[in-house]
Parts: sequence; structure tokens; C-alpha cells
Amino acid sequence: MRKLVLYSSILILSVLLVLACNKDNIETRPSVKIKSISPMQVPGNGDLQINLTFTDKQGDLDSLFLKKIRTNKDQRPTQFDSINYQIPEFPEKSKGEIRITIQYNFGLLSAINPASQVGAPNGKEPDTLIFKMYVKDKAKNASDTIFSDPVVVERQ
Repeated sequence: MRKLVLYSSILILSVLLVLACNKDNIETRPSVKIKSISPMQVPGNGDLQINLTFTDKQGDLDSLFLKKIRTNKDQRPTQFDSINYQIPEFPEKSKGEIRITIQYNFGLLSAINPASQVGAPNGKEPDTLIFKMYVKDKAKNASDTIFSDPVVVERQ
């Protein structure tokens, strides 16, 4: 009889433990991942599209922060280094996608005065950029910071 009670107790505890571990595993802290970036080599006057996926338990994302890091060997003064996007109001969803379009003249160009480069379009060195991004929710919980692969932006 004692063994039956012991085994029953262990079984019940095991079931409770499994059920507790399988609770909704979306955290209060938002999460963001890169789904796609296109194109990886942006032609002169072209735009860049970044698609992200997110999870957030409360579904109350508020803003996206994006920082451009120019990785060219020849360092030059840059512009539009940080871009903050307010995420429009939408029905609260714990999972979804965010699409960002960065326009060539209003955020994508980096070096103010790029170096000359023989053979490059218009004779100017393209910008090689890595994008650093994270999201925040209305409670100011921030996601982990993510980094893109290098993107080349040709000069026009």
C-alpha cells in the first residue's frame, strides 16, 4: 500500500512539473529576430528592406531602435547613424512581423564624404554597414540586441 501511495505521489508531482514547464513560454521581455534583409547589395538610389519577427507576452511593442555601423577600413564622418521608429498602434499580438524600409537618401547612406575608389559606381567607395537593432515595449522592457550581416550600399 505504501509503495502505491509513493508511486502515485511521484506520478502526480511529475505531471504537475511537466504542466508547469509547458506554460506559455513567451517572456515579458520582447524578443526580435531577423527574418530577411533585401537586397544585401543596395544599388545607388535603391532602398533596403528589413523584415523582423517578434514575440512579446503583452503584445505592446512601442519602438524599434536601429543603429548603423559603418565597417569600411577608411573611416569617414557619417550621417543617419541612429534611427528610432515608433511602432504604430496595432491589435495586441504576442507574435508578429515588423517590416522596415530604409530609403537611400533618408537613412541608408552613411559616409558624408566617401573616399574615391577606382571601378566603383560613380568612383566612390560604397558603404559597408552592419545594422544593430532592438525593440522596446510600452513598459520599457528591451529585447536582446541583434546584428545583421554586412550590407553594401553603392554610391550614386
